[in-house]
Formats: sequence, C-alpha cells, structure tokens
Amino acid sequence: MTELTTDTFDKAILTTPTLSIIDFYATWCGPCKAVSPFLEQLDKTYKDLNVFKVDVDKNPELAQRFKISSVPTFKFVESGKVTRTQVGVQNPADLEGTVRSLLRI
Repeated sequence: MTELTTDTFDKAILTTPTLSIIDFYATWCGPCKAVSPFLEQLDKTYKDLNVFKVDVDKNPELAQRFKISSVPTFKFVESGKVTRTQVGVQNPADLEGTVRSLLRI
C-alpha cells in the first residue's frame, strides 16, 4: 500500500491505469485500523489492483475534494475516475467482493 499526500495524489492516481482503492482514513479511527491488514492482503493478492491510503487529518484538502465526511471511506478509481464509493466497513469481505466485481473476476 502506498500512502498518498496532496502533493503525490494526482500523479499516482492519474498514471495508474488499473483499478485502485483509495482508503481515506484517520489514525484515531478503530475501524480504519481493523481493515488495514485486509487491504494489505488485497494489495498482495490482486495484481491488477493498487491500494492507496490518504490520512484525512494530514491531507484535509483531499478529504474536502472528495467530500469525505466519515472514515473509513473507500473510493474505487479506474483510469483516473471514481467509479464507486463505499463508506464504512461492516465486513471486509464486502470490499473484496467489490474488487472482484470491478476486476470482472
């Protein structure tokens, strides 16, 4: 997983042709911490997937730009465009289902 900042975000997202998950999180968020190992596993399992993280407290401009009002929020991006948003995580397997659906597996 790659940590993105306001300075690195556009270059990383716009130059990544494959599916990406952007995890908007906060260090104080319990559910964010709980889902992090699962996201790392997804990143290793699916070669056509990139997982990025954005700390909303360190990058408020990005949080505002993407209208993040709750963490964790996951933005699914393909070819530089947000194709799906998921707010919160009740079951990490739901994230994998979304990934598999978008990768057409």
